[in-house]
Amino acid sequence: GSGEEALAQVGDYRPDLILCDVMLPGIDGYGILLELQQQPELATIPFIFLTAKSTYADIRKGMDLG
Repeated sequence: GSGEEALAQVGDYRPDLILCDVMLPGIDGYGILLELQQQPELATIPFIFLTAKSTYADIRKGMDLG
């Protein structure tokens, strides 16, 4: 699915944990996390990135987002 679909699912189902690929059509995984962090009721859900990206910059970006 797309990043937009993922955000809709999170809002509907309020999962206990989110596993999210960085590379998604539409909003990427980084954008999803940024959106969730803006919503107090969703900001505390643990979020784990999955990705094939392995550069230091990609890893650092995910860590910097929280």
